[in-house]
Amino acid sequence: MTSCPDCYSQIGSMARHRQICLVRNNERLKTWLESLEFWLRRMENHLGQSYKNVARYAYIGRRDADRQEAAEEHKLAQDMEPQLPKLLAQLSGYTCERTNLAQLRANIVRNQMQELRVMLRNL
Repeated sequence: MTSCPDCYSQIGSMARHRQICLVRNNERLKTWLESLEFWLRRMENHLGQSYKNVARYAYIGRRDADRQEAAEEHKLAQDMEPQLPKLLAQLSGYTCERTNLAQLRANIVRNQMQELRVMLRNL
């Protein structure tokens, strides 16, 4: 089985799938997905750096610079969060592997934001 490069579905025949691929045949949906993935990737990078700083602060040494960097990275990710509901609303009417994956990633990022918020509050 091969994977469609547009919608990430596992398919048997690419020639048959091209005609019915939701993402390939809908340019607006493809643009929204690319935009949402861009914002999610940026937020994940900021949250990952924040997690590293929290771990460094908690386990290696309690330096205020690490705590401040973690808070700044979290703030940067938090400032990007208002972009997500707008883009997720555009995807609400579509169902395919890629849209489901984007919605799952958005939920994971939101949960990570909440978890980091609690961790930073407790430092």
